[in-house]
Amino acid sequence: KCTALCHLRFKKTVAQPVNDCILPCSFRPTGTVVIHWYKQQIPVHSYYYNKDQFGLQNKHFSGRTGLFNSHIPHGNASLLLRRVKVQDRGRYKCYTSTRKENQEIFINLEVKGQYNATALHLIIYQKLPQRTSTL
Repeated sequence: KCTALCHLRFKKTVAQPVNDCILPCSFRPTGTVVIHWYKQQIPVHSYYYNKDQFGLQNKHFSGRTGLFNSHIPHGNASLLLRRVKVQDRGRYKCYTSTRKENQEIFINLEVKGQYNATALHLIIYQKLPQRTSTL
């Protein structure tokens, strides 16, 4: 906790490339809520005035994010990320603000599967010039 009105929590999520995944986030519902999702400083998804707001959303996430809007009044601010890409890996922040408190939850998203194959491909590619120069 940073103050009585601000809470910090950390979580970890693992996803497979091309699949959908849910980044979990919950808050104590007390009427109107503002929800902002970020990857580092990049806007991923926003919700305020009781609807999704896409004006500042980064184009990398366009058409791939959603909230469970019918569950927001019950404290669910989880983000659905569709068609996960290797580039989606990293640290996400779920910021929620109500009349009573502000909260930040940080989620580290790991992308397994294709990411490992890509990393292996890069290692092989780096070793290839040594082999071809000796032939």
